[in-house]
Amino acid sequence: MRRHARQLLDLRADEAPTVVLDVETTGLRAEAGDRIVEIAIIEVDLALGQMGAWESLIFPERPMPAETQAIHGISDEDVLHAPRFAELHAELCRRLDDVVVVGHNIRFDIGFLRMESERLGLRPPDPAATVCTLELARDVFGLPRCSLPVLAQRCNVAMPFAHRARVDAEATFGVYRSMLQSMAGDHMPTIGELAEQVTSLRRDGPGRKAIVAALSAARSDDRPVVIDYTSRDGQGELLTRRAITVREVRLPYVEAWCHLRQEDRVFHVGRIQRIREG
Repeated sequence: MRRHARQLLDLRADEAPTVVLDVETTGLRAEAGDRIVEIAIIEVDLALGQMGAWESLIFPERPMPAETQAIHGISDEDVLHAPRFAELHAELCRRLDDVVVVGHNIRFDIGFLRMESERLGLRPPDPAATVCTLELARDVFGLPRCSLPVLAQRCNVAMPFAHRARVDAEATFGVYRSMLQSMAGDHMPTIGELAEQVTSLRRDGPGRKAIVAALSAARSDDRPVVIDYTSRDGQGELLTRRAITVREVRLPYVEAWCHLRQEDRVFHVGRIQRIREG
């Protein structure tokens, strides 16, 4: 890992140099010849908001499938006079190298950039780190539906329509900022800690197993604990802090007395992000 990348991993997520990336494509398989048709990169400051944006249509050098056009609305005519990827490569590297790149299913976007670059014999853009809002939603917050429009609604982020690069990038930024604000109750995570949480809290990860063990121990000792929990539905804050007394652990659920609601409740273990002594 480059020295700069190692240093960036130690920065607080709200202080690291960050951009949000989204691409639209002719299809889902870069390895099968699908190409990028639109790209947007938004420079952001987690405290101040959006600082600048760059976007472009791209001529894909192949016809636009009708089923794909039906999703994003970009036609062959729209991209006929757009620049080719080769013409934009240097600008993309300038904007994406050595920064944190955030995206919803970021592996998809980075994979297409890599394939487009390699097709031309050029080096791909080289972010210092990537953060995926899809992985955060699924593995850290445990949300059952993690499409970008659903998350935007959950986080009270305006998203007038989907599947255009700039709109999706702006919605992704709103969702990412909401996630960080929810996670920063005690401590704003570093970029490295975000990556560690995704790995640790996914199903059967060490952090998820530790939460199950702590719940079982609390049940055995008949003592209250405090959980940071994500409700499945509703809007607003992604995490609420609740004191509970565990009745039973029946994975993937825990039955408990909720001191906040003053009633018995059932919680999904996958939506418990943190547990501590009551």
